[in-house]
Amino acid sequence: MVLKDKNSLSVTILATLQTSVFLAIFFLGNLRQNIETFLFLVIPLSIFYLANLLFLKEAELSPKSFFLILGLGILIRLFFLFSEPTLSDDIFRYVWDGKIFALGQNPYEFAPNSDSLKVFRDSEIYPFINHKEIPTVYPPILQLIFAINSFLSATVFGMKFLILLFEFGLSFLVYKILILLNEKKEYFFFYFLNPLAILEFSGQGHSDVIGIFFIFLGIYFFLIFLPTKKHEKKEDTIPAKLGIHSYFPIIFITFAGLVKFIPFAFLPFFRKGRTFKGIALALGIVILLYLPFVEIGSKLLAGFFAYSKNWSFNESIFALLKNGLIFLGLKTDKALEIGSLTLENPARDFSKLIILVTWGITWLFLFWKNPKSESKLETVKTIFILLVLYLLLTPTLQPWYLIWILPFLAIWRYFSFLLLSCLILISYYVLKDYSSLGIWKEELWVSLVQYVPFYLILFWEVFKNKSLVLDSKSPKV
Repeated sequence: MVLKDKNSLSVTILATLQTSVFLAIFFLGNLRQNIETFLFLVIPLSIFYLANLLFLKEAELSPKSFFLILGLGILIRLFFLFSEPTLSDDIFRYVWDGKIFALGQNPYEFAPNSDSLKVFRDSEIYPFINHKEIPTVYPPILQLIFAINSFLSATVFGMKFLILLFEFGLSFLVYKILILLNEKKEYFFFYFLNPLAILEFSGQGHSDVIGIFFIFLGIYFFLIFLPTKKHEKKEDTIPAKLGIHSYFPIIFITFAGLVKFIPFAFLPFFRKGRTFKGIALALGIVILLYLPFVEIGSKLLAGFFAYSKNWSFNESIFALLKNGLIFLGLKTDKALEIGSLTLENPARDFSKLIILVTWGITWLFLFWKNPKSESKLETVKTIFILLVLYLLLTPTLQPWYLIWILPFLAIWRYFSFLLLSCLILISYYVLKDYSSLGIWKEELWVSLVQYVPFYLILFWEVFKNKSLVLDSKSPKV
């Protein structure tokens, strides 16, 4: 009992220390202009968080301690709600898209710098939009939420407030799923105290939380209606009696796919996702939500294809592949013609093909394996694995992309990824010269600091089939 009390006290102290560092970051103001100070403060912030994981593993928090730490997490999020998003300017595009859509324009048709939208430009939002020459890349669910913000406030603060509501919803789902799986409630704080989640959602207002929320909403309904003795009582609910409960995961995972496309690949792993009704339901939702925009035809995905073709940042495996192909003689600045196909950047394009094939083969293997599993949690783990592989292979790994797997780390507690969630903040060092000189240059040492310790620990964890310092055994359902 004394040891448990000491663990609870340590958790509370470390959470309080985290809060104090968060407040120091908040009072820095413009983080882009103070990037070195910000990254210096990230060091103690990360140490306090990672150390706290060890105590959370052993602690049994009293209700009073639990709600105290919960309150600290909420408090710091409310502070950052009132901060300016200076590390990323994505939120200005959200507000712009919502404004344009609410005024009856199609954000997929015209780029912000188009003369057709000149009349809508303002001094609060338009000057801060990045890549004004490219139409929106954001799918319809996001456009609807952006439009809701436009009707309510049309401000950055209003958009951040909506984002924060989704994050609170996601946090609640993570807690409920842990309880459903008979996991320690303390593991909830693996997500809720994570610096990356706090800084990127309540601080920078990234919309990825909406997609993650819908994934976990789908997972929650998938687990809660399991046809097992443990969950038998759920069969007495109204959705179960109506026979629609098994389609809830399909609906919400489809919604997630209309935030970022990759969740569409998860649908076949749910039993109903392989049926005619399930496929028709998902397809119907997609058609219905794209309907307001389809009159522009093939231009609908112009922004997405521009992003997919040209963007790369903070990559790991992709960088190794590309540089390996360059070493073997492929060029980055000389087109290669293969029959009627022209590769403008052969090293880059072949690297993308390799990672696409790798991810596709993994998907096929997991799809073949999934129906043979008796544990429904294997379906959830499959989603986790596919997201992990996507993030490791992607040409672009912005810090907030990593948060797509953070809630899963409350269930499968791999220290390597929890460590990377802290180390990845170092990638913001690129803003040092960009903010003052307009030069976007990635440094090799930044990649090494992030990925060398991460991959060393990850390989150890995979080889040993357990976390380096945390219990990562799968719960049984």
